[in-house]
Amino acid sequence: AAHLEHVDGVMLGREAYHNPYVMAGYDARFYGDDAPLKSRRQVLEAMIPYIQAQLAEHGGRGLKLNSITRHMLGIMAGLPGARGFRQVLSDPAKLATGNPRLLLDACDRLLHG
Repeated sequence: AAHLEHVDGVMLGREAYHNPYVMAGYDARFYGDDAPLKSRRQVLEAMIPYIQAQLAEHGGRGLKLNSITRHMLGIMAGLPGARGFRQVLSDPAKLATGNPRLLLDACDRLLHG
């Protein structure tokens, strides 16, 4: 980590996209932030109001739930049941409801098989 003191930025590329939770501890590690690390479920819960607001503002212009959730498919990467999580978030019938609580349904599927 000491070598990072001499750079302006670091490119994470595909890892950040395919496994976004890998960045969860970066603020603590690199900036001394002592806020407790949010769990993956807490991150998903925090996304719900954002998704609701985005759909309310842009849904009339074609924004769909999957336009946001597809970028979250990897948040459970490496965990048992991650495939089931992705399947729920990729189900066209479930996505068509437009209900952002689908994130929590997918999380529950991960936890309970």
